[in-house]
Amino acid sequence: NQGNRYINVYAGVASNRESSLGYHIGVDYKNFNQKYSLSDAYDGITENNIGLDLGLSSPVNNGQSFGVDLKMNMLTYTGPDVSVIVDSTAFDNRYEVTLNPYYRLENDKLKLLLGLNLMIVSQDETDVFVSPNVKLDVPIANWSLFYINLGGGIESNTMYQVSRLNRYINPAFTPDASRTWADLKLGIRSSAAAGLWFDIFAGYKYTESDILY
Repeated sequence: NQGNRYINVYAGVASNRESSLGYHIGVDYKNFNQKYSLSDAYDGITENNIGLDLGLSSPVNNGQSFGVDLKMNMLTYTGPDVSVIVDSTAFDNRYEVTLNPYYRLENDKLKLLLGLNLMIVSQDETDVFVSPNVKLDVPIANWSLFYINLGGGIESNTMYQVSRLNRYINPAFTPDASRTWADLKLGIRSSAAAGLWFDIFAGYKYTESDILY
């Protein structure tokens, strides 16, 4: 008897890529509602998700640029008194912020991104943590490329995201946000013949409060 309703609205503006000062501004609103909560005896809970995405970048000589991105995400919940079903603190308002300053270099020899993700997660208590944001692409021969990606970030684990992962999850359950401290991938991508590509890679990922089914 469960029923899900999802509404998503996004609007934004961005500068021309050739602009001397690059910028982008985006606002995102998501609304997710479930008809029932733990059972059809309880009305469902509505999740409101407001996101803000801001970015500034300034090119300098020889394909170099400096920039900073800011992402904010706020979650609020409305509905019946969930304290009769679960710990109501799971549905307290919470927010997440990621600040990403970076340096970028692109030319015929390599592509390089050096940055940091400075993150704040407010859920039960406020946590602050840092992860790297590094990308490197280096051509090593004709049609061959060595690459490294090292990043991290926050996964909100919203009611909507969880419902997409597992339709049988308790709808009155909201997990903590996942915090990825490091996500490393390195490899070689090459073309063995015309129209045939292969990718040999390895990786390592460390995530706190991950959700697995």
